[in-house]
Amino acid sequence: MTQTEIIGFAAASLTTLSFVPQAYLVIRTKRTSGISLLMYSFYVIGVSLWLTYGILTGAKPIIASNSVTIVLAGSILFIAASERWKRRGTLKARPPGVTLTPFQNPDIIYYQDGGLKEGRK
Repeated sequence: MTQTEIIGFAAASLTTLSFVPQAYLVIRTKRTSGISLLMYSFYVIGVSLWLTYGILTGAKPIIASNSVTIVLAGSILFIAASERWKRRGTLKARPPGVTLTPFQNPDIIYYQDGGLKEGRK
């Protein structure tokens, strides 16, 4: 292993390991309120492109680090998105006959008969 590869693996290891505490905390507590879904979405896409680049060029440090980072950052993104999806699908109090699914706009109340009413209750 060359000195350049050692530096590459060291850098890759440290940047990858930086996600471990956040991933551990999110997986353990399921608390994701301070996490930006947009940032993690862009990050996972970027890491996927870096992994593709590493595979195409045969750069082992890039392949190793980005493979692990995709799992860690992807887990955080998945849990954060799932938690937000669950929160949007629930209202504290619903009048009888009102349904709301996570795919519907939370600012509009959807009645079972198909009618709509603007505004959150």
